[in-house]
Amino acid sequence: MIQETKLYRLLFWAALVCALFIAYGSLLPFDFQARSLDEIRQIITGDRADGFISLTDRIVNVLIAVPFGFFAFGALARPHHPVRNLVAGLAITIFSALFAAAVEFLQLYLPTRSASYGDIVAQGLGTCIGIVLWGVFG
Repeated sequence: MIQETKLYRLLFWAALVCALFIAYGSLLPFDFQARSLDEIRQIITGDRADGFISLTDRIVNVLIAVPFGFFAFGALARPHHPVRNLVAGLAITIFSALFAAAVEFLQLYLPTRSASYGDIVAQGLGTCIGIVLWGVFG
């Protein structure tokens, strides 16, 4: 039992490190600048002429979230507890989407970054893939 507890704790810390890595990588170089409400509205609604969708960006957002989903679900899932595991999977997915939304919101104030709803969806998908991978290999 003590070994299992240590494993769950280690998996939790691994998930936390993954989340911090996602935030750090998404907000680098941390050169936050004030923007007008009109400019933020244009960014959010997609009314900007410079907005484009990068397939590479979407793939990267999926891939960076896979380890988070894997470790977070590993920290919360328990063998032979399907209801608990379902709730844990849903909670992790919701947290991942909210976390991604918060990071995207902060990117609104970084002129070198582009905020996108697609990144939130991509990170949610990556988290779900990580959860499934834990279910298969964990």
